[in-house]
Amino acid sequence: TEDQPVWLYAPVGVAHGFLSLCDHTRVYYKCTYPYTPAAERAIRYDDRTIAINWPAEPALLSEKDARAPSFLEADYNFVYERRP
Repeated sequence: TEDQPVWLYAPVGVAHGFLSLCDHTRVYYKCTYPYTPAAERAIRYDDRTIAINWPAEPALLSEKDARAPSFLEADYNFVYERRP
């Protein structure tokens, strides 16, 4: 809620995802490095290997997430560009 926000820390390299069950949810990111498109990785939210029992289907899914590979097909090589 607005009065009791929830914070979650996901270390570098740990896959993470979320599903909001409330309207007007806000998600804020604090990243370790500046945004680097080459470092982005994705795994399909509904991948059978991971088998997350989501309580609902997403009403809105980004184009990038919709075309994400399966867990077994995903690229796990991390590339970070350190900038001064």
